Amino acid sequence: MSLEYACEKMSQVIDALATGYGTLQERLAFALHPPFDGAVYDAQLEDYLPSDLLTRMEAIQIRISALDPGAEGQGKINATLNAMPDSEAAEIASEMIEAAYRIWREGIRTGVYWWWTEDG
Repeated sequence: MSLEYACEKMSQVIDALATGYGTLQERLAFALHPPFDGAVYDAQLEDYLPSDLLTRMEAIQIRISALDPGAEGQGKINATLNAMPDSEAAEIASEMIEAAYRIWREGIRTGVYWWWTEDG
């Protein structure tokens, strides 16, 4: 896809974190999958993000899915987030927001105006 795709996905990440329902951990789950994961996956395939940014985004994915689901039948993401203290969840949310800003700045720098439409 393109940098425009990543910009759109990161808008969804910010929306999930800022206006989503539930605890911060629940909002992180919605922000991670599918929008954040989609942006990372696409950038890995297309290689359009700076490598340090992509590496940081991959590290976020790992942090949010680090725990084994265990016997409760939870997936890795839910198991990790349910065990995560609020302070760590807030730190990860901040990292996701910083990644979004960096992607948006890259989009603006290269002339990708994902927020602009002819109608308005």
